[in-house]
Amino acid sequence: MSYKEELEKELRTIKARDYVFTPGDMLRFRIRGVFNSVGEIEKMDDEYIQAFARSVVRADQGEIGVIEVSIKSMPDIEIKNPLKVISVVVFADIWSWQIFAMTHQDIYIHEDHNLQPLMN
Repeated sequence: MSYKEELEKELRTIKARDYVFTPGDMLRFRIRGVFNSVGEIEKMDDEYIQAFARSVVRADQGEIGVIEVSIKSMPDIEIKNPLKVISVVVFADIWSWQIFAMTHQDIYIHEDHNLQPLMN
């Protein structure tokens, strides 16, 4: 795989759960991008997560961001403690997010049917 292909795949990967969108998924669900941040658990608090998400979502243009967070061990790098992984999936608009959530309801729709995208 070329560097360009690896980079393009990286921009389609939700690192919080190691999920890679296909180029077709990106078009079909109108996903503008997937942005990831990895760091020490104690330094990546709710305030950091919200700031990171707001830095990649252009709410003034109607974009919606969905935040996914996980704690992971990173065996390929020499860090002993697990790290926090934050992924923000950015959709073109609320409708794109809702169609995506309904298509992936096993992940995004729970008993309380409460979908909470980042809008502002």
